[in-house]
Amino acid sequence: MKNSSLRLRLSTFLTHRSSVRFRNFPTRRNTLRALVVLVGVVPIASLVFVILVVRSFFQPKLRVMVLAVDGEFGGFVSLMECFRHDIECGDHFDYVLVLSPWRHQTLQELYRVETGARIFWGGGLSGLLQQALILQPKSLVFFTERANWNHFLRDVQFPKRCISPSSSLVDLRRRLLRDLELPSESYVLMSVYTMEYEEERNPRFRENVRLLETVGDELVLGVDYLVKQNLGVILLGSPDTGRSRIPREISRLSEFGRLGGPEEVALASGCEYFWTDNVGAWWLAAPFGRPVLHTNFQVKQTRLPISGYDLFVPRRYQTLDGRLLTLSELLYMEGSPYKAALRGELKLIRNSPEEILEAQQEMLSTIYGEWKETESMKSRRQRVESIYSNYHSVDLLPLRIPAAFLERHEYLLS
Repeated sequence: MKNSSLRLRLSTFLTHRSSVRFRNFPTRRNTLRALVVLVGVVPIASLVFVILVVRSFFQPKLRVMVLAVDGEFGGFVSLMECFRHDIECGDHFDYVLVLSPWRHQTLQELYRVETGARIFWGGGLSGLLQQALILQPKSLVFFTERANWNHFLRDVQFPKRCISPSSSLVDLRRRLLRDLELPSESYVLMSVYTMEYEEERNPRFRENVRLLETVGDELVLGVDYLVKQNLGVILLGSPDTGRSRIPREISRLSEFGRLGGPEEVALASGCEYFWTDNVGAWWLAAPFGRPVLHTNFQVKQTRLPISGYDLFVPRRYQTLDGRLLTLSELLYMEGSPYKAALRGELKLIRNSPEEILEAQQEMLSTIYGEWKETESMKSRRQRVESIYSNYHSVDLLPLRIPAAFLERHEYLLS
């Protein structure tokens, strides 16, 4: 075990992995904690080393994938979906190590069945086994690491086949729908951006992200429209507290389940679509191929698994003297328009209630096969595709923006 690759991984263990929750921010306290963990891991790592040496005489090198997800369930799903694509291409891994203490047992079981790989999370005995594997030499273990959103800076692809929910998930979904007493078995899931989740889960939380917080009052027209269509509306993710509170009586996860529990996965497997207001909970629907409506979306966003049904309502920006910025200007701007707004250099314009309502109308018409595309609509969408295709970065895909939004803000296409 005494080789350069081991020393390199030991160094990594003492810094980036010194605290799973704060792995991007090494501190003296984190390093001391890592040293304590290391004392407990060394005996386990030695035993694993002996087992792997014996194993190497009969089987090929152990294949381990390390996922750095920063505590986000969405990050875990996105990277596991990439893994499923690798499997479709003939690749495989024996173990998946998730660098996060926030476990999601239902998602873990879902992907264990789909990939055949054993999944270890940080913390507890599982975390010790995880670290014991990380310390093994490359001669015995083949490691591949994927970092959460940084992974999308590469040309990633997602699997063609959707996951079929297990019978237990289907039974749970039916039971939940019955208990929630929705007007029908058809429903839309939604999630909002709240400060509560950021403060609890995101070690990089900064006060300035409040600019992105959902404004619950802006979503009321969209919620009312769905209810009038005899659709249930269920809020997943963190509760809509403070400014993000939606002043309507809708079903909320906090009332019948828990964040990270099986309820949200069961519901995501059968929703009409998932409506997300710029938050990652929509990834729950991705394994099952459910459509997604993104409101208050960032136009300069890395790759996403876009289907023919997904819709994106982007945030708009204007200069301090009142000039509205076009889609091309936002794409070619150096850095993020959002960060420019934080610096006070631009004004961020959130989606209006009317724009959100129009997006809901197009989304339902599309998934029900009732949407009629006019020539002017086609022309505007083609212009969006042209703008994105001419953009120098391969990390972006054209957004399918609602037709009414493009007509209302045609200046975006200039």
